[in-house]
Amino acid sequence: MATGVTFQPGLFAQDGATPATPGTPTDAAEAALPEPVVSKANIGDSLVVLSMTPADFDQRMSQGLEFAPALQAFPIQTASVQVNRAPVFLGEQLIPEGNYSVAFWKFSDGNWELILYQSPGVAQFSGLERHYRVPATMQADAEPALAQFQLKFVDTEDGGKAMEFGGGPIRVRAGSQAVALKEQPFSLNGNDAIATWYERQGTVPTDKPLLIGDIDLKIGTRNCPMQVYLTCDDSKMTATFRSVGRRQAEEAHSFFSTLVDAVQGGHPFLRDFEKRKLREEMKLELYQTLPDKLAFEGSVVATDQDGSMHASIVPLGRRTLLDVRVGSSQAEIVIDDSKFALNEGP
Repeated sequence: MATGVTFQPGLFAQDGATPATPGTPTDAAEAALPEPVVSKANIGDSLVVLSMTPADFDQRMSQGLEFAPALQAFPIQTASVQVNRAPVFLGEQLIPEGNYSVAFWKFSDGNWELILYQSPGVAQFSGLERHYRVPATMQADAEPALAQFQLKFVDTEDGGKAMEFGGGPIRVRAGSQAVALKEQPFSLNGNDAIATWYERQGTVPTDKPLLIGDIDLKIGTRNCPMQVYLTCDDSKMTATFRSVGRRQAEEAHSFFSTLVDAVQGGHPFLRDFEKRKLREEMKLELYQTLPDKLAFEGSVVATDQDGSMHASIVPLGRRTLLDVRVGSSQAEIVIDDSKFALNEGP
């Protein structure tokens, strides 16, 4: 496999072109494409629909040109994902209801990411405003080899569903999990807040940080939305409150920095990538005063609960308690409200 695959007509967007929305032919060549293959799965209350027009694996890979030495890039023009009725977890990323284009990226450290995004055109990566990065696993020697690229749901060993993109011996896969949303108003350092907890059923993986909820918070006149991540080990659980703005700016800055370092000189997107990198640097400066990376710990005790995940806030006078249950483990984590304040700087 080449070190990089550029955008290709039909399956991958042509360099410099702005393709149509997936599944919407705009000329004779597009109209001549085969009918899309649709794969559906009910995941809890969510109905997820995958659609992709078949494309010959050998033909598309033989057309592959260098896009970036440090990346293997697969923006898939003819694929789409629809999330209906309710949000769903793909990997450890919560995907809201909506229609998305699809891309797969392999970074130089060997990590794969599935990216769902909403953009006027697949080629306009510098314009990504709403995108979701889903860690995925990749297998390069799967059997049997597939003659055509495909995007579909496959069954997993635990009886669930995983979204899989594959072609030839390549498989890129991200698991799925149903989620129920539970809103809870509370007070945090004298400020009104609303938590939205993500309650999951079934086995919850604990080998990576878990996104357990969002906090809608306003400090003074500043909007300070936060997300809560949970890490677990045998003796304790740690809840880390992250600023949504700072986290997104950090991830976007890292993403576009990687692209700037990886693309070849004179690449048509290089200027756009550089502009977006600078834009994210400015955002990071703007968000410096927001509270971020606030970590609080609690000891783990055993319970007789099932494998689901549950979180809730318990007010305790001037203290705030976060009660978390993951599988058969429970922790009561005391939160220091005073940490939720604007950083005035040195």
